[in-house]
Parts: sequence; structure tokens; C-alpha cells
Amino acid sequence: MNPNTPNLTHRLNNYTVDNPEPHDLSDAIDAITGRAFSAISLLQDKYAFDTGSRLNDEITYMTLQSIEMELQDIKATVEHFYQKNKKSG
Repeated sequence: MNPNTPNLTHRLNNYTVDNPEPHDLSDAIDAITGRAFSAISLLQDKYAFDTGSRLNDEITYMTLQSIEMELQDIKATVEHFYQKNKKSG
């Protein structure tokens, strides 16, 4: 690993960046979508039911930003997998 690049593999559920296999991609996407769905579920519960308590704007914004970053991680992971596994020629 490049010492000038942070190690972010913990976000990708042990996705093997050097030689990714289909199960690596599947496991990484499963972990990422699980985090995103969990954040969405928390927001839905707070806004769908009249519980009397609402999240403040900053928490709502940060939760939505977290979901956005998870979606960006999916795009980047799939693109990396494609580039590493495409056939040359």
C-alpha cells in the first residue's frame, strides 16, 4: 500500500484491492448497502411516525451526507472492480 494513501479497506468489508474477486465485491456492496439502509431506516422512523421528537437539521443533514458517501463508495468500488477485471485486448 502506498504510504501516502490512507488505508480505507475497513469501509469495504475486506475488499481485496490488488486482486478483487466477485465475492469480494459482493461482500463490500452488502456491507455498504447495509449501512445506507440502516441510516435511511433511522430517518424514516423519526419522520414517518408522530413520536413527538424530531432530529435537528444538522443530524438530518449529516445522516443524508453519510448515505450519499455510501452510494459514492458503491460507485467507486464497482468501478475499481471493473477496471481490475476487464479483459485487455
